[in-house]
Amino acid sequence: VEQRGMAEADAAARIAAQASDEQRRAAADVWLDNSGERAVTLAAVETLWARRLVPFAANLLRHRPAARPSIPIVVAPDRSWPEQAMRMIARIAAVAGGRARRIDHVGSTAVANLPARDVLDLQVVVATPVQAGRLAEELIDVGLLPRPDTGASTSHEVASRRDVVVANADPGRAFDCYIYPVHSPAWRDTLLLRDWLRAHPSSVQEFARLKHRLAARVSDHRPGDHSEGYAAAKAAFLRQALQHARRWATQTGWLVS
Repeated sequence: VEQRGMAEADAAARIAAQASDEQRRAAADVWLDNSGERAVTLAAVETLWARRLVPFAANLLRHRPAARPSIPIVVAPDRSWPEQAMRMIARIAAVAGGRARRIDHVGSTAVANLPARDVLDLQVVVATPVQAGRLAEELIDVGLLPRPDTGASTSHEVASRRDVVVANADPGRAFDCYIYPVHSPAWRDTLLLRDWLRAHPSSVQEFARLKHRLAARVSDHRPGDHSEGYAAAKAAFLRQALQHARRWATQTGWLVS
């Protein structure tokens, strides 16, 4: 009112229309606190600009996903993984609109207490393969780019060659997003495996031990891209786990919600 000469009612209405701190935090990938010394805030901005935003822009310009470590690094479970996944799900939903039959957070980062590579797996179900391809092209608007076909999945637990995969251009948060036509059984198997693990803590612990063993074994080998070898080495466990999960689904009446 004093600085802009606005009517008090107009000022109050504008303030009331602004997002709350809680709403901003829910939408933000990065939160910079500028309540301290000016130099500290400027340093944080410069670091964010140089290490994340400039490489992000370069990746988008060159149409390439962000680089990842060649050696799979298994980290402790992060309670913020589901929240981070939900932010990207909201962005994908804004692009996909009614074409998305469902969008889910899946894979190891969607299971509590399970160590994993710090790559969040999402899956989108659409009507047809043509829709899947078109959506993949449009997801550049939220920083996701087609991932080169390496012939096998690097992180998704039961991925199929029939899927379309997009990955993050943002170097600050790794995502793999798998887009399936609704007739593909892979997306249902992925949801089943996730829910079975959530219901079986002892299997989560077994899987965690396996991940650590495989990651240690791969890191001891010669330099190179070992992601595919790490994923392939998990295949036997996952095939067996999916068999158990299917029996569990029959016994419990599990259905895709």
